[in-house]
Amino acid sequence: MKLSTWFLIFLLLLGCPATANTHFVEGRDYYRFKGDVAEYGDGKVIEFFMLGCKYCPPFHDAVTRWLNSRSDPVEYERIPMVIKIPKYNSYLRFGNLATAYYAAQKLGLTDFLDQKVANQAEPKKKRDMSLDKFLRLMRDSGIKESDLTAAYTSFGAKAKTYVAVRRTNELLLRTTNYTWEITRPYLNGERNIFSGNQIATEVANQASGVPMLVIGGRFKVSSKWYYQNKEQFGELLDYLVAQSSR
Repeated sequence: MKLSTWFLIFLLLLGCPATANTHFVEGRDYYRFKGDVAEYGDGKVIEFFMLGCKYCPPFHDAVTRWLNSRSDPVEYERIPMVIKIPKYNSYLRFGNLATAYYAAQKLGLTDFLDQKVANQAEPKKKRDMSLDKFLRLMRDSGIKESDLTAAYTSFGAKAKTYVAVRRTNELLLRTTNYTWEITRPYLNGERNIFSGNQIATEVANQASGVPMLVIGGRFKVSSKWYYQNKEQFGELLDYLVAQSSR
């Protein structure tokens, strides 16, 4: 009788649905956006990053390993974060960095450029990428200067930069800790008008910075969590992809 009872329990457990990954907690391991972004697609994974960010390359390597480990492929895109200041419509914070990235992408040299920018060791406030700087950094890439210039000034690179702006704005407006409002006066506590850089810094801080992953337009995973829980990273991403596909 005892053996039969244990055998029955085993059969019941065998037929139960899997309960793996239920130990992940919203607000601790991942965050939910305020409203879904339909354009992101169910299960789609978007990695936001910035050239020159020392945490972005190792985070990207971890994401790449996870993507390659899956038997069921997921849609994936890597987007440089660009911030458009509401009051200054023509002001794009980090816009030239995004244009340079897409120019390098066209030439198949994104890793080369990423490493070159990382070696500059510039503080975030001073990061920029004019055409002259792009040409200087890419001088030993083996690509002719005329081709580098054509890639940087191309319609495709500029168009992709503005798509990155729109995607970043969608992200900011739906981040759980995002409190910036377009109608908020651009004044600090002393009633002085904020500069464009000050506004960009505040918006960037509210977005929790890069690198980060957006899964299915619903969930966010920060690099901070990754560096504290590397061994569970793939498991968490599998869980969120499954959740966002429901």
